[in-house]
Amino acid sequence: MKIQTHKPESITIACYENYVPPFVDTVMDGLYQSLFSSMALIRIYDSVNLVSTYVARDADAVVALFLFRREGSKVSVCNEVFKVDAAEVTRFADYIFSRFGGVNVISFRAVENDIHRLPFPYLRFNTLEDIVLTLPSCVDDYLASLGKATRRTIRGNMNRLARSFPTFRFDVYENEQIRESDVRAIIRMNHARMAGKDKVSSYSDEDARRIYALARVCGLVGVLMLDGRVCAGAVSYRIGDNYFMSLAAHDPHYDSFRLGTLNGFLNISECILRGAKECHLLWGQHDYKYRFLGVERGLDNLAVYRSPAAMLRHADHALKMTFDGVRRHVQRRAHEAKRRDAFSWRIAVKVAAGLRSMQRFSRSGLGMRVPQLGELGKLPED
Repeated sequence: MKIQTHKPESITIACYENYVPPFVDTVMDGLYQSLFSSMALIRIYDSVNLVSTYVARDADAVVALFLFRREGSKVSVCNEVFKVDAAEVTRFADYIFSRFGGVNVISFRAVENDIHRLPFPYLRFNTLEDIVLTLPSCVDDYLASLGKATRRTIRGNMNRLARSFPTFRFDVYENEQIRESDVRAIIRMNHARMAGKDKVSSYSDEDARRIYALARVCGLVGVLMLDGRVCAGAVSYRIGDNYFMSLAAHDPHYDSFRLGTLNGFLNISECILRGAKECHLLWGQHDYKYRFLGVERGLDNLAVYRSPAAMLRHADHALKMTFDGVRRHVQRRAHEAKRRDAFSWRIAVKVAAGLRSMQRFSRSGLGMRVPQLGELGKLPED
């Protein structure tokens, strides 16, 4: 059922209840350029069952496109990991609360926003971070922009790997070319890496099936081959001008070659060669993502309520959001403190080495090598 209304400022709103029109695929990809707001991912990881479509147009241009499910008094937006502003949230809430009298709360999950005021009661808490690389037009420019220590790691170990393994090559496959065996090999290496840290990998056989199915639609797989065997690789997905690197792993037997760093650099370089504007390394504040020049973008859960009374009626929902938000804040603070402590420890190690060198110098008159600033701040390789 399609319901159409007109709003001020030449905005036209259309709503397709329990239906996703065919045009949504390309329009949503172009509008948000996010894997997590794409029909490709929704069809493979979820379904379009009972999903409705909200479209706001200014003249002929689509300015907002939200897929949502209505369950009792709640509406949940299916789009995730995209940027939304207060005006669009307000327009959507106005429409939903007017159209569906029984709906009292609207939930957005993992959205980038800078909302500080709405005409409705709302809660907003940070839930994730997306670490994003803004890519230059050529690989040489990207390499030159990396830190001195990271450049040295990449160049030195790439040469060493080629000398040690003359058969070394980097193979790239896209969409229908992608081989299931490569995807499963990368997942097996992830399992091995996690086991080495006394952790259990979260990737199951069903995950492997879905990753392969999605990769065949919009994927890019780059694998490092040593003596004809996959020893590292990554699975990325392209939506518009953006790549989303969702899975990367390497064989821990080759840690001495810093294969994880080489794997990341080669796969990011492939995104640059294909004209991408951004590479999303997604969640997890791992040091290697920042060494690759990733910049954090906060993602929030947002709940909009019809009224203060509706907020009280959904106190369980509000309390859970608040609890999750506070827990996330505490976890972030703990992680930031850990990173600061790790940085301080590395500086202390360098200072201690410098003092030992000074002692040797005082005894033997040998020159002391002063560590450079880039070395003092060098992060451990993954």
